[in-house]
Amino acid sequence: MTDDKLDKTIQNSNHKKGGPYSKAERESRRKQVFDMHFDLNCSAIEIAKSLKINRHTIESDLKYWYSELEIEFSSDRKNLILKYWQRLEKQYNRILGDIKNLGVHSDLGHEKLMFQLNSKMIEILLNIKKSTSKD
Repeated sequence: MTDDKLDKTIQNSNHKKGGPYSKAERESRRKQVFDMHFDLNCSAIEIAKSLKINRHTIESDLKYWYSELEIEFSSDRKNLILKYWQRLEKQYNRILGDIKNLGVHSDLGHEKLMFQLNSKMIEILLNIKKSTSKD
């Protein structure tokens, strides 16, 4: 996260000391949490510290946003997963081609990328298996 974006977000935040939030305050805070988490890649703890808001409140806001995303993506989940899988395969094949072109002198960076892609693909398969298996 860049310091300028973080400073701007902190300046825009209200430093509330606790208690219930009004609807306008809650919506404003949730927008800040969304921006910091999804755009700036901040964790809940980082957001809580930056905005001086209880971590549980931030986690609740993130839960809200993920549930909103779930609703948005639920109708097209299969297509999204397939597109993501295809992107991973394309990346894998491109890196494999780079390694073949380099021959024996392949660098560890390419091999590390291939390992990460393989790990991600295995993680997806395990999650699919877990979600479809009966407990």
